[in-house]
Amino acid sequence: MEIMTPTQTVTFVCGVIMCAIGIATFISALLTRARKDGELEYKVDAALKGIDEIKSTLSHTQSWQESIGLKVQSHEEQIITLFNNQSALEKRVTNLERKDT
Repeated sequence: MEIMTPTQTVTFVCGVIMCAIGIATFISALLTRARKDGELEYKVDAALKGIDEIKSTLSHTQSWQESIGLKVQSHEEQIITLFNNQSALEKRVTNLERKDT
């Protein structure tokens, strides 16, 4: 076994330190990427949840609109019936007035 020269020793120590820095950088990059992937997954989940809430709101709004539409249709029919009744009563009154004269 040979004794290393000071230059070899310094080069070896620098190599070990650089290797440790490289491994630390690699691990740090992996952790950062994993965190970003987790954040992206969270954002996608939040977006999907928001879409589901919007769909639910739209469904409730649509059923509410259908209910209102049915009520409006019912009121239209009632108004038409009332106008027809009014016209019939006016004709009766007119006929009664003619008979009295």
